[in-house]
Amino acid sequence: MRKSFNMPQHAVTDADIFIGYHKNKAFSARLMVSVENGVSVQLLDKCVPLAENGAWHAASYLLS
Repeated sequence: MRKSFNMPQHAVTDADIFIGYHKNKAFSARLMVSVENGVSVQLLDKCVPLAENGAWHAASYLLS
């Protein structure tokens, strides 16, 4: 699955990204996505216990 964001050239938005389930727990993360001379993603909050590298991996996959 891939996620597309239609955003103007200079924009900032928050996104809740659902990553998946593991042992009946939902894994998600709140990300800040900004577009200005490229796309940058910043992890704002872990909605459930989640390794940061897992969130970055999911974000880079979903935003690519």
